[in-house]
Amino acid sequence: MRTLLIKSFTSFIAMIFVIGCGENNQQSENTGSVNKAGNRKDVKSADSRKLEILLTEKLNDFERTILKGGKSGAGGFTISTAEASYKRKGNQLVKIEIIDTGNLTSVSTMTLAGRTMANIKKENASGYEKTTEVEGFKAFEKYDRVSKTGILNVIVADRYLVNTESKNISIGQLKEFLKAVNLSKLKETK
Repeated sequence: MRTLLIKSFTSFIAMIFVIGCGENNQQSENTGSVNKAGNRKDVKSADSRKLEILLTEKLNDFERTILKGGKSGAGGFTISTAEASYKRKGNQLVKIEIIDTGNLTSVSTMTLAGRTMANIKKENASGYEKTTEVEGFKAFEKYDRVSKTGILNVIVADRYLVNTESKNISIGQLKEFLKAVNLSKLKETK
């Protein structure tokens, strides 16, 4: 997922500067001040340890096998991440990653906006992908019935990306694991 994030980050930074050239400065209670590039000036990404706390040791009967987090940035941009992997017998796996884009709010929104803002609903013999909502937050869901792999990506508070991947579990189970992250609490994390 980090490789995908880095590739998306590079592409979207360029797009933000192109799109942002025509924007006026704005201010709102929820978004903070916005500069011409569309980035929040006054929003710092949360300490990764605050994000790690949301990734509990157990998810139902799945045991956490990996927990890592960190903060990185350059040129005034910082991104915090927390990632956990969970495993259960029978090769059932779940990976959850929380990314706080902080002052790169426009990037986080744009990364998933193509998926969540458009009304996507595709289905074939092996699976489907669609836009949806999880606990009131915009989301993108994809499931392959043949490989039994699922992806569920959620945008929270226009700054957090919660990416989940699963193997050998149903999409319903994946949604239950995502609820354990407590998206409402994540929304309030600073």
